[in-house]
Amino acid sequence: MDSITRLTQIEASLLGVISAITQTPSKNVQRARLASSIATAKVTGVATTAGIFGLVSTLGTAGTGTAIGTLSGAASTSATLAWIGGLVGGGMGA
Repeated sequence: MDSITRLTQIEASLLGVISAITQTPSKNVQRARLASSIATAKVTGVATTAGIFGLVSTLGTAGTGTAIGTLSGAASTSATLAWIGGLVGGGMGA
């Protein structure tokens, strides 16, 4: 028996246990797990984005040499995105 089949069987057994403990149908448990996974992914993405923006605004400098942390509004957003783009995509000069 391959590992994928075995893991699928174990997951089904655990789902049955969860359904018995919570006294809910297994379909509802599956939906709740899916919703929880999606919510966790969304929150993680938002937190990561906020962390990156915070780090860049603290440490980064704009193309003019001005610290990004001293900028505000659209200038700050543009400089932050350009700084990140410079790391990821090669910069605006390309």
